[in-house]
Amino acid sequence: MNEAELKVKAEAEEKEKAEAQAKADAEAKAKADAEAQAEAEAKAKEISDAEAQAKAEAEAVMRRTSGARDRDNMGEREKRIFDAAKKAIATGNRQDLQEYMRLRRSA
Repeated sequence: MNEAELKVKAEAEEKEKAEAQAKADAEAKAKADAEAQAEAEAKAKEISDAEAQAKAEAEAVMRRTSGARDRDNMGEREKRIFDAAKKAIATGNRQDLQEYMRLRRSA
């Protein structure tokens, strides 16, 4: 073999090595991209789950405090009954209790 053939053969081998290296680099990049995407999806799911849990907890708190909120939205008659009950409890007076009972019966 002459020098020209050896040089061509060496260049061909070098080109094959470069192609193999490029292919390996592309596979490594694809694998890294897939891992990054999977990690991002897992994080998004975690955030979504956390948001759903926070929403559920907020709804539970709203159910527990709905009675207090309803007192703010009472009509005039319900407000008078509630105030009479509060007064009867606070004073322990029989007349206050009877007034509360009268209001309840008429409601």
